[in-house]
Formats: sequence, structure tokens, C-alpha cells
Amino acid sequence: IMQVARIGKGKSMLFILLAFCLLKEVIIVIVLLIALQKDLHRQCKLYKIDLYVWQS
Repeated sequence: IMQVARIGKGKSMLFILLAFCLLKEVIIVIVLLIALQKDLHRQCKLYKIDLYVWQS
């Protein structure tokens, strides 16, 4: 799935919705901005979605 949208138009919710619906699947999200990474982390915790942040 590829989504191109302007800032603040729900791109993060697409990843969260997929993770919520596909409970037994592994979803890899590559995030280039630290602020977006922290926001995704916060939203996943809010919806009780298990996640792991890989630091390189």
C-alpha cells in the first residue's frame, strides 16, 4: 500500500489501522522523522498495539 498525502491528512492512521486489523501479521514502517516516529509510538500505545522501535 502506498499513500501520498499532505501533512496532517491521516497517513499515520493508515499504519495504525493496518496493525489493528492484522493482529497476527508483522508490519514494518520506515519513518524518517524522529517527531513522526514518536507520534506513531504514542498512537500505537494509545490503541494497545505492540511495537518495537529499532534504533540503528
